Amino acid sequence: MDIASRVSSVQEALKNPTPEKLYILAMSNKDIIPESMQLPELPRFDSPILNKRTDLKLLKEYRWPGFTEGKRDLVQAYAAAWTELRAGHTSGGANAPVSEYSVQGEAGGGLFIFNKEVPLLKGMLDAQLNDANANADVTFCYLGNCSKKQYGKTDVGLHAGDPELFKKNWQESYSQQMVIGVVPVVFRAGAGLYAQLGWSANLTLLSANGDITGQVKGDVFGEAAVGVKDFLEAGAGGRVEVINDTVTLRSEANLRFRGNGYPVLDATLTGDNKLSALNGAIYGYAMVDLMGPFGELAEEIVKSLEKLGSSAEAALRQLSNVSDTAKKLVKGIENAGKAISKGFKKMRKKLGFQAPHVNGTGFGVSVTGLKIRYEEDILTWDGISKNTRFLNYKILKAPDGHTTEGDVGGSLSEDSLAAFEQNLELEAYKVMLEAKAKQAEQLEMDSKNDLSAFI
Repeated sequence: MDIASRVSSVQEALKNPTPEKLYILAMSNKDIIPESMQLPELPRFDSPILNKRTDLKLLKEYRWPGFTEGKRDLVQAYAAAWTELRAGHTSGGANAPVSEYSVQGEAGGGLFIFNKEVPLLKGMLDAQLNDANANADVTFCYLGNCSKKQYGKTDVGLHAGDPELFKKNWQESYSQQMVIGVVPVVFRAGAGLYAQLGWSANLTLLSANGDITGQVKGDVFGEAAVGVKDFLEAGAGGRVEVINDTVTLRSEANLRFRGNGYPVLDATLTGDNKLSALNGAIYGYAMVDLMGPFGELAEEIVKSLEKLGSSAEAALRQLSNVSDTAKKLVKGIENAGKAISKGFKKMRKKLGFQAPHVNGTGFGVSVTGLKIRYEEDILTWDGISKNTRFLNYKILKAPDGHTTEGDVGGSLSEDSLAAFEQNLELEAYKVMLEAKAKQAEQLEMDSKNDLSAFI
């Protein structure tokens, strides 16, 4: 720097001298100031910046103005703090459940020396909460030395249930082989009753739901056919679904907020009854068991051998003079008969192939082992079918005591829901005005501090 420039800067600083200008002048001319008279350089501390989640709606905020003591262009001490609660969702409109919460805050204190900031202490909180994750970053700084710790968990939630907590299936049937003239005829009738009870529950960090479902089903059938029972049959039948009733109770609670950011707890309890009865059909069918009477005959022979062994053993027990060796021999015959019977039954089940029941429009084919059955509907009719919502209770709860509840469509009418929503709009608008007033007050305070420092 040449002499003329140095003189010009000194003259300019002395026109309206301030500690800040004199310090800058002294630092820029260190090369001509004796070392013993030089001023020390102010330390520089890095201070991290917290990025605010402005993509979310501001719900609540708190600001502590703290204090300022001294003059900024000389020496000033300060401290302040703030925190904000924000919420948002990715899609679904103003009434969609909240998908994310954010809590952010900052507190710190330090000095201004010759209008240069020297942060001494600073702490920051940046926390997020969504359906499955809860985490927070905590940062603490002391004279530029910062440490950051992360807390939280991911994939938080509870999913439990048992759709078959209780299950009972009762079947009863009767069949009779008869001969009318020279024609073999088969008559068959039966009834079935099925009952099931199940439940499920799902809990996340922002929602909860659960349901209980019960079902009762009963039907009857009757068949008449020409042929040999369970071997070769062709005939017709009818079935009637006497009742099929399913009752579901469901509870659900979600956090949602309006487009203006006002939060609402929305809880509902619903009950639905799905009923059908007296549905039926008349059908024709044909079936054949490729193993046929041979399998049944073999089973009867094996059963007879088993019974014969048991009868012989029982007779020998009555004779005291029969040797133990003879008794053991007969017992062996009996055990052999049981083993043959058990093995033969397993062989019949494994023989052939297994296939699921195949359904089409009005027909079905089932294959089990070597037994094949074809069935086709001739006439069908619809009975009673009714879906009823017998319970629909809703609770809406917002901060500051704003609550409404009742039966949807009953005590909780559309007008009352509209009035509740309107009150929330007014309350949210009031909160927004208060926030803007605080921001304006803070801006005015900062302007006064800057003016005082300038004077």
